[in-house]
Amino acid sequence: LLLHIVFATKARTPWITPSLSARLYPYIGGIIRDRKGSLLEAGGMPDHAHLFIRCHPNERVSELMQYVK
Repeated sequence: LLLHIVFATKARTPWITPSLSARLYPYIGGIIRDRKGSLLEAGGMPDHAHLFIRCHPNERVSELMQYVK
């Protein structure tokens, strides 16, 4: 199952700086790997993130996003 997930920071505050995103996206990738999925691509803007994920077939999308967010 391939997913394109987009979520925003609280109040769309521009918190995702380039230095933060360099650590944030690998961290999110680790969470997804722990759930038997894979982060194929990550990016975004200072106030929102885009994730392209391969989700394990037995994983509920809502549960995965609870862990990621």
